[in-house]
Parts: sequence; C-alpha cells; structure tokens
Amino acid sequence: MTHGASEPLPRYRLVVAYDGVAYHGFQLQGPNLDTVAGRLEDALARICPEGQEGGRVTVEGASRTDAGVHALGQVCAFSSRLTVPLDRLPVAVNSHLPADISVLSAERVPPEFEPRRHARSKTYAYHLWRSRVPSPFWRDRALHVVQELDLEACRAALAPLEGRHDFAAFRDMGSSAKTTVRTITRAELVSSPLPSGWPRPGEFITLRLTGDGFLYHMVRIILGTLLDVGWGRLPPLITRQALASGKRAALGQTAPAHGLWLERVVYGDGDGDTAGSAPGPEDLERRGFGGFHFP
Repeated sequence: MTHGASEPLPRYRLVVAYDGVAYHGFQLQGPNLDTVAGRLEDALARICPEGQEGGRVTVEGASRTDAGVHALGQVCAFSSRLTVPLDRLPVAVNSHLPADISVLSAERVPPEFEPRRHARSKTYAYHLWRSRVPSPFWRDRALHVVQELDLEACRAALAPLEGRHDFAAFRDMGSSAKTTVRTITRAELVSSPLPSGWPRPGEFITLRLTGDGFLYHMVRIILGTLLDVGWGRLPPLITRQALASGKRAALGQTAPAHGLWLERVVYGDGDGDTAGSAPGPEDLERRGFGGFHFP
C-alpha cells in the first residue's frame, strides 16, 4: 500500500523498558550523546522503509526521563510505511537494540496519537536500599542509604501532596512547563524486607507516585525532601508550607537520578483501557524477571 502526500503514515505505539545507566536520558540531545530514543531510531531505521531509503524514523516518548533514570513502561510512538507484521515488531526491533533496552509490545494507533499529550496518568517509583551494606545488584538502580528513616514522619509529609495543587516549589530550574498545577492521585511510601541472608537491619523502601503529569525533577525533589524529613532535618509540615509558598529553597535536595523508574503510562477513556501500561516490580518478580530482588 502506498501513501500519498495528504495521507498520514500508519502510526505505531511501543512500550519500552530500559536500564538508563548508560544513556543521557530518553530524548535526543545531539549527535554525540547516546540516548534511548537515538537507539530506538537507529533500530527502526534498520527495519522501516524510510530508514532503508536513507531517511529518519522519528521516535516520540511519553516522558523524557533524565540521564540515569530507568523505565519499565516508557511509551513511544513513530510513523512509518512499515511492512513487518505487528506481532513480530517487538522481536524485529529488539534484534537491533542493545541488551539494556527492550521493546515489550507494539500496536497500531491513530495517526494523531501523541504519547506525551494523550497520556492520562504516569506512575513513577523511586527505590531506596537502606542497609549498612550496599547492594552490588542495585547500586545503579536504587539509592543506597545507611541511616534509619522515620517512615511515619515521611508519610505525614507525603500525604498533603495528593490532590490537585500548584507544585511550583517542587521543580528545578530548567523547567519549560507552561503551568505548575498538577494532580497526584496516588502517593505512597512502602517498605519491604531485604533478601533473606542480607545483613540486618535494613529494608527496601519505594516511593510511588501516580499523577497526570510531573514537573522537571519533581519526583526527585519529593524524595529528597522525604529523606530530610525522615532524618529529622525538616518537619513533616514542610511540604504543606512549600505548596502554599511556592518556594523551592524550603525543600530538600534533588535526589540522584539512578533510583528513579518510570513504571507505567496509562491511556484510554476511563473504561479500563490501559493500553501502553507496563507491569510494576511486583508483577515482574512473579513472572521471573528482575534479577536479584524486587520488593
């Protein structure tokens, strides 16, 4: 089938998982920086007619994810005169990707689909490995902390963030967002035991946030603030005060990128359609993925 100048190309949506350690984030950032989107475009160019004809296959993502940030369920889209059968597309793309990036699924979507603009919600998780002994397996995937945290104080600081608020205080310089108002529908802090045989005491702590969108470094600022609250450096009411004042300086530091994971991006009209979503860590553990330990 050919496509005329006025006829839009077929559009495809991919769900992608990646270990972000080796990459300068998801988004393209110039020819000399290795990015996840760049790797995906190179792989697609090998199987799409546009690439084989010397052109480019542009990949658009639901989240830009910073350097070092990981994803279990990044959603991206591209347009192409693709001839590879849809059910073979993940295998075809993966055959040209490095081992730290995997396409989990693929589907046809309307030509106007935009993964970022059409997302209904995103879920991010930030993992902490709290133990006096660091994990060689989680060293680049969870923030290692030694000192015990007052998790109840952390949860008291987290609770006011649920709902629709102006999160101006929870963004770093460099944000290009037109508005700082966001809605967080789920905010939780959970603790799980470390693997059996690991020196005690210790725990695996996960901050998980679901919302309609997140500002630049927003999750990492929230986590950094919770650490200061949990260690008694800031009072739990600091988050409520920051929402009211809009002042970034009142909050904790921006946590490092390597503990942050994009878990899920949801689309649909609220009738249960979550096309583009990916399993969380607990699901992956039950299915035999995830290496050493998922809490």
